[in-house]
Amino acid sequence: QADLYDLGNASASLKGQTISSEAEAYGASIVGTLPIAFIELFARAGLIFYDLEVTTTNVRDRIDESDEDLVYSAGIGFTFVERFNLQLEYEVLEISELDSADAWWLNASWRF
Repeated sequence: QADLYDLGNASASLKGQTISSEAEAYGASIVGTLPIAFIELFARAGLIFYDLEVTTTNVRDRIDESDEDLVYSAGIGFTFVERFNLQLEYEVLEISELDSADAWWLNASWRF
């Protein structure tokens, strides 16, 4: 599976200094599924390549990191009417510069 992440932009003010951040990533992973009737359990593991940039009004405090880290997830999917699939997934991005980069995903797809 190939993934493209737009991890967003953020800004805040701390003691009169503006802090801004921008993060994006792309990656590849392997997905394993265990189908049980109309339910499927799945797990995914892979590698992401990210770019994290944090800037402040003080130019010396700038962070510009590009690196690779692990991504993994697990979830459950349900198939309705033979082709409509709904999945709930919990994903963990192991980006060392961030405290937490976890996400819940709700995905819907039509399978041919």
